[in-house]
Amino acid sequence: MKNANRDWKDVYVKFRESYSSPVFDFHEHDYYELNFIFSGNVKIILKDKINESENVRVLITKPQTSHFVSCDGKSLYLRQYLLFDEAFVGDYIKNDCEISSLFTENGRIISLNAQQADSVKQLLLKIHNESSLFRKRLLVLYLLSFLKDFASEPCFETYKIPSYIIGAIKFIEENYSQKLTVETLTKRFFVGRTTLLTNFKKHTGHALHEYLTIFRLKKALNLLKLGHTIQETAETCGFLESSGFIRSFKKYYKLSPSQYLKSIINKTEQL
Repeated sequence: MKNANRDWKDVYVKFRESYSSPVFDFHEHDYYELNFIFSGNVKIILKDKINESENVRVLITKPQTSHFVSCDGKSLYLRQYLLFDEAFVGDYIKNDCEISSLFTENGRIISLNAQQADSVKQLLLKIHNESSLFRKRLLVLYLLSFLKDFASEPCFETYKIPSYIIGAIKFIEENYSQKLTVETLTKRFFVGRTTLLTNFKKHTGHALHEYLTIFRLKKALNLLKLGHTIQETAETCGFLESSGFIRSFKKYYKLSPSQYLKSIINKTEQL
């Protein structure tokens, strides 16, 4: 899933804390992202590996790099994001071999010790508070250079994700509008039913049916915002009937589709 919506330009620093992750599926951005994870039992899933621990880490991704971050919901997920677009960094990253090597095809995960984490927090605060775009750029480049100094150190608690799990996720994202069953996936990826269900839950933190349903709901919400009817949306997103779609929508969003859209309109009118 591509996430192109944003309300910032050039560079942005934001702080978040919660017991859940706002995005639970594979997604990608049209900008560079550094996700600094300061607390929480957080699982980072990339196309070629999984990292799960309570250590301080940073996930580094370049534009169009698929990634997925989830937390166990029991411990506080405390993180800070540094986001910047290609226009902001210009050719600095492309022309600097050391800094450009930070941004690998499938993303990079770096572990930080307490001292390194404190230094990062101070730099992020400076970037956030700096009014000059030129100095912001210099601070971002300095932070990237700082991270590069220990990027080669091994990041523990990292293991490979089975290819059939990645395949199943991609297949769901490309065929969510069709009728999908566990048997569809087991036959396609030559894996047993129990193995698929058990490991899908293990590696993503979500049951396969739950992942599929919520992925469909997020696609459905976008269609509803564009003015599609509930029936059209249900059919387009793979729900067998509109009543089942409404039940699933209400279970996840705590409101019916019409109530949810009305709440969005009300918030917009209040701005």
